[in-house]
Amino acid sequence: MNKLIDRKTKASKVASLIFVIVASLLLLLSPLTFSKAQAADGSERERLKRSNDCSTADANHFVDKHAKELLTEILKKQAEQKAQKNETNSSQERKRQKKYKSIYMAILKEAFAFETVARSLVGPYWRKMSSQQRNTYTNLISDILQTTIGDNIYSLQVENYSIEEASRLGKDFAVRLLVKLENEAEMVPVVWRVRCFQTNSDSNEAQQETKNMGIVDLLFRNVSVIAGKRAEMTSLLSKRGVAEFIALLTMERDRLRGSR
Repeated sequence: MNKLIDRKTKASKVASLIFVIVASLLLLLSPLTFSKAQAADGSERERLKRSNDCSTADANHFVDKHAKELLTEILKKQAEQKAQKNETNSSQERKRQKKYKSIYMAILKEAFAFETVARSLVGPYWRKMSSQQRNTYTNLISDILQTTIGDNIYSLQVENYSIEEASRLGKDFAVRLLVKLENEAEMVPVVWRVRCFQTNSDSNEAQQETKNMGIVDLLFRNVSVIAGKRAEMTSLLSKRGVAEFIALLTMERDRLRGSR
């Protein structure tokens, strides 16, 4: 009996010793772990702060880059039209329209922050949509805007443009272009409203290329593309509800696709 008690006592002492050792290790390691977590959080906050700390120069670079891409393609299209101006081949013109509108849409897709624009257009109704409805709606409105703006760009006859210094507009930047259109004596103002977004990239190159910026509105001749759409969208939602609203957008997207 005494031997059994001794064994139990020794086992208890060993267990107690193990517990003390483990507890001590945890106490020693926890400040280190906590400090590492704090450092990681601080580093993450600092990284996000850096990525969100865009300058007016970044905004100018972003707009100038995409404006040059658009102008290059517009001038190519105009050169083709002038070279074939005496031709009456309508199928050739349809092919040209399809080709260049697709190019314009690809540039717009890269430049626009479409999810931000989508949320802005529907205001409080965004919260009333399910996750699936939000994804469907965002894809639909992105297609509609790309097609509509692409069609408008195709109809322009542009000679050149000049870019003015960006200015801060709340959390956004306003970059004003003056565009010289054929057969118009005065330059036409086009304002790109761009926003700086958080990025998950730690690459300095990515930050230098300002890939964390996106267009959230365009003003052509001082008329906002987004503001007019917002009134239209919220009015439709208040009358029809989310499900019917998405169904109507689907019909509009399909109609625009059919006219390409």
